[in-house]
Amino acid sequence: MERNIYQLANRLQAVASEKECAEYTAQNGWLDSRTKSNYEKAVLAAIRKEKRKAAKRRLQAAAACVAVLAAATAVFHEEVRAAIGQIRYSISQAIGLESSLAAYKEVIQTSVHDAGYIVTLQEAVAAPQKLALSYTVQREDGRPMNDGFEDAFYQGPQTSFDVTDRLLIDGVEADGDRQYDFRYLDKKETVMGGQISYNMADLDLSSRHTYELRLNMRDGEWNFRFWADGADMYADTVRMALGDSFVLPNGAVLSLDELIINDLEQRILCHMSEKYADEPYAVTLEATDEQGRTAVFFIGETQEDGVHATMYAQEGAFLARDARTVTVVMRAAEFEKIGPQTEEGQAYKSGREVALESADGGAATWDLTQMK
Repeated sequence: MERNIYQLANRLQAVASEKECAEYTAQNGWLDSRTKSNYEKAVLAAIRKEKRKAAKRRLQAAAACVAVLAAATAVFHEEVRAAIGQIRYSISQAIGLESSLAAYKEVIQTSVHDAGYIVTLQEAVAAPQKLALSYTVQREDGRPMNDGFEDAFYQGPQTSFDVTDRLLIDGVEADGDRQYDFRYLDKKETVMGGQISYNMADLDLSSRHTYELRLNMRDGEWNFRFWADGADMYADTVRMALGDSFVLPNGAVLSLDELIINDLEQRILCHMSEKYADEPYAVTLEATDEQGRTAVFFIGETQEDGVHATMYAQEGAFLARDARTVTVVMRAAEFEKIGPQTEEGQAYKSGREVALESADGGAATWDLTQMK
């Protein structure tokens, strides 16, 4: 039924005699989702009225009203709609990747209007254990995003768009380590570009899945349904066994098992000689290549056994594609308790950072030419 409604609406627009509607059609030649929604509601009402009263004249009059309504809506939202059509915010741009991800990404370009905001899901790309999304946000009235800001859910510039997110994979809610980033894309701060990366150490995303992204704010929600396939990224993923071990300040040994790299993610699988302590360490790994470029990895997830963990490369600080040899330095800072434990849990702060010694006393170096 929806397809027929849109087809009828477009026919009505094409034969309308109203000057504004004709001029708009000649200049733009297309309708946005908001205008189409107005068409759908008005035309459907006209069709139902026609069925009830069988009055052809009434349907023609309703068609003329629809055309006028569409023209008025188009004029009112012309600037915002024109801006949406021109905006592109890629995952590569958001994360700062060397690769454009052209061979792997799904270009979605779908907009949802609610609560005075237009959210456009731009791109999605899946890797074996990671899903990355980019999106843009604008106010429907074109006002700056920082006009009347509230405390933002994301760290970064102050913005009025304060949301929480949920991700469903094949209808099942997914949980995992998340990384957020957003920035303003114009000097007037009317357009915000956002990015969410979901690291899913316990899931296999190396095949086609259906995803649902649900963004929620007190006054509105923006839901998107799309699919992404990580098969090509999986095929192009390279790996290398490591075998380096480092001694934590409490005497536990952290062993690096495998380095995994593709165009979207870089991660290290590792394990501990004993369970992660109740007061764990903030552990980071710095890998500096022969040209002095440094990639930074951090522990993002610890498995339920408390022994196995995954380290993720910091977005924007990946190992360079042309790096051949890297020297590795591991650092740890013990989390220190702040005050007594409350009903909300125990608060911690990061203590002094120290470099960890290699378990065998030697320097850790990786020959990246062995990746396969």
